[in-house]
Amino acid sequence: RILGAGKSAAAANTLPDGVVQEAAEVLLAICRHVTTYSSCGSSCITAECELLLVACPQLLSGLGNVASHLLESGSMDALGSCHRAASSIITLMGTRLSRSTSTMEKIVSTANHAIFSSGTDTTNTKHGIHSAAAVFAVQPLAGNSDGTSPARLWTDAIVEATKSLTLVLSIFLPMHKSASKARQFVDSNDQVWVDLVDKSMASQKDRTSEFLRRIEGYSSILTSLLGLEGCDGSLNESSISCASIPVGALLDLIELMLAFPSAAEARYLSTKSKLRDISIEHGVLSPSSAMGVANYVKCHGLGLFDRIVSSVNSSGIVHGGRIVRLASSSLQSSCSYALKRSIDPVGTPALRADGKRGRRWLHDSLRLRRMSIRSFGNAMLRTGPSIALSTEGSLFTKSLVFVSGCLLEQTNAHDVSPEADWGALSDRIGLVSECAKVLESALSVAGPYLDANTRSTIESVAGTCLSGLSGQFTTNASGPALSYSSTKCALLKLASSCICAPWSDGAGSSLIGLLKRSSESLKKDSDGEVVAAAYSAICLCNAITAPRSPPMIVVSRSSGIDDGFAHMTQEGKPIRSAFTSSDILSGIEAAKKEVRAAVPTSQRTTELLVQANAASSEKRKADLPFKSADIAPKRNNERDSKKQKKDENSQPKALESEAAFVANTKNAKADLSTDEEKVSKDNSEPVDEKVPESMEVQSNTEDNDASSFDEKHAENKEIVASKASIIEDESNTKPSSGAPAS
Repeated sequence: RILGAGKSAAAANTLPDGVVQEAAEVLLAICRHVTTYSSCGSSCITAECELLLVACPQLLSGLGNVASHLLESGSMDALGSCHRAASSIITLMGTRLSRSTSTMEKIVSTANHAIFSSGTDTTNTKHGIHSAAAVFAVQPLAGNSDGTSPARLWTDAIVEATKSLTLVLSIFLPMHKSASKARQFVDSNDQVWVDLVDKSMASQKDRTSEFLRRIEGYSSILTSLLGLEGCDGSLNESSISCASIPVGALLDLIELMLAFPSAAEARYLSTKSKLRDISIEHGVLSPSSAMGVANYVKCHGLGLFDRIVSSVNSSGIVHGGRIVRLASSSLQSSCSYALKRSIDPVGTPALRADGKRGRRWLHDSLRLRRMSIRSFGNAMLRTGPSIALSTEGSLFTKSLVFVSGCLLEQTNAHDVSPEADWGALSDRIGLVSECAKVLESALSVAGPYLDANTRSTIESVAGTCLSGLSGQFTTNASGPALSYSSTKCALLKLASSCICAPWSDGAGSSLIGLLKRSSESLKKDSDGEVVAAAYSAICLCNAITAPRSPPMIVVSRSSGIDDGFAHMTQEGKPIRSAFTSSDILSGIEAAKKEVRAAVPTSQRTTELLVQANAASSEKRKADLPFKSADIAPKRNNERDSKKQKKDENSQPKALESEAAFVANTKNAKADLSTDEEKVSKDNSEPVDEKVPESMEVQSNTEDNDASSFDEKHAENKEIVASKASIIEDESNTKPSSGAPAS
């Protein structure tokens, strides 16, 4: 009712936006719960799934009507919740929605308006764009009325989004001659917004906003499609398993986005200052506007690069060389001018004294540098150790030297230089951690295949950073980034990888002593993660420096030392056997079976216990000798009478079959007679014998002893009767699953 299921578009707009948002979030939680646990075989989940499948078409139609109203009112939070709920319904329904063409078109239309007509750039707007992009990502899972497979629709969606984003870059800022002819190949769908930009958006501010909106929108759609949103853990994953990815077209697009800052800077520096606010030839943006959004475009390009690299498996190994070249060029172009001039003086031209060449500054962004280093690390992990032996091996090792230089540059940056980097201290700390992480991965992936020069550079930088951690810098003062916990942990892990990975000639690292000294000083740190990393490094150093002799006896992991004797501790206690994972899991399953068997029969067990106690009490009275009534204390008779009254008032809801009850009663009676015989043998009944006259003058102490003996004998009788009743209860309420009795 809240989401307007089964209502018209006009009737679905009567509730506040906050109520609609909460209802959409509840629906989202239910759909995700059913989708996540649909494969566990639970009857409750199956029932919930059947109920949702019946109501989902109406709910999806209601969400479309509500989303249209929210789009008009501008409530992006509630609109994002509705889009997420619609995505979860499409994920759950799958191709069952192939005939719901009008409903799907309405949902996709609202998502398209939310992405490309969202207005101002705020945090809520970005969340709404990501939620709307998820609708485009799950749309292929619903199929269509033509019977096209979801895999084909998914591939077509990626191709269409790639073409649209390439067209945006070519129209707003042509970077080569062929891009200037992009307007000739615009289809009818994109021609509308191209005419809108040319005729209706005269100011550079409006054009820049439209450009950023298109870049973020298409990038979010591609990221959602490549991330397989809607297929994580659901049954729809097999429906697109045979889909193909246009890797070549995506890499062309990413190359344009990564080269956008360099092209924007080149166009800006080559244009006269009076003409920098005028649109470029065959383009829409001015050189000044392009400079303002250049790094933004590259950030989205790096995000797409990471996504495509994670999606490419062994089938995309033919693109490995191009992937490494893109990552390496992006990394080197993001480094500082001083570092590039130091490592590659030939490829980095010197600045002219007259200033005619112009100084570039877009590469000084610390955030962009960190993203470039992360992308290089992802490409290295995907290509594997073979990259060090391929034709791009020299480019790969050169990039590792640049990463080492970035790490050393930030850990020694004590004073702010005139060429200040763009970014806060948190960006500097993240950059140091990312550099250490990438170098650590390089040593783990291709450590034995690195040449001696590259390996020597990495170890030298790692040793310098370790000296800075322990306060032993010999060249420059340590930077402020070395005083933070994340930086300390990252550098300790880098040094640990150095001493674990051998050199190309089989030699070991020389950082063991320095790592141990630094770890000894850091194990008293106030941060727990740093202390744990320090102790782990100390254990690693001890394991490498102290060789271990082979064992004198054979040790069995499951049962201790296998020598045929029971082992004891120093206190003489037996050694407890170790728990294995199978022991723990089997114990957990047994306990769960006990709970499942005990919970539904708790009330029935109580009722049977009352009846069995009453029956055993009457049988006990009938079977015992007539003198036993005089032996039992009066309080036992009163208790039996109270139990009898309680049994008469209670009405059992369910009983076992009569044959089973008679059999259990006979078993209890046999156990009762056996226990009575044992008690009569062990304990004689002196009160039944006649007391001699000579004993009448005994002290009061002997009389008290005799009475206490009578009470103990009566208690024994009561214990026997209780045992019989418990036996009956256990036989009647025994779980069918075979779980052990508690």
